[in-house]
Amino acid sequence: MFAVDDDQNQFFADYYGVVMGTSHQEPMMRSTPNEFSYEGNGTWNYETNADNINAYWKEGIQRAKPYESLITIGMRGFGD
Repeated sequence: MFAVDDDQNQFFADYYGVVMGTSHQEPMMRSTPNEFSYEGNGTWNYETNADNINAYWKEGIQRAKPYESLITIGMRGFGD
């Protein structure tokens, strides 16, 4: 959980010119399933929990907003 383990990680990555991104199972700069298990609400199911998932993604984008980042978009299975 790069951005959660230490709140200075994103700052120092950007400072040293490192562009951070997330993988196919970690959309919108959130470490899923790690962060969603820790900070998410409800189940990882967009059909039944869209409001909470959208809020979760928005928090990830807001957290990364000041930094250069490679953002993946899309939703896959929980930890696939």
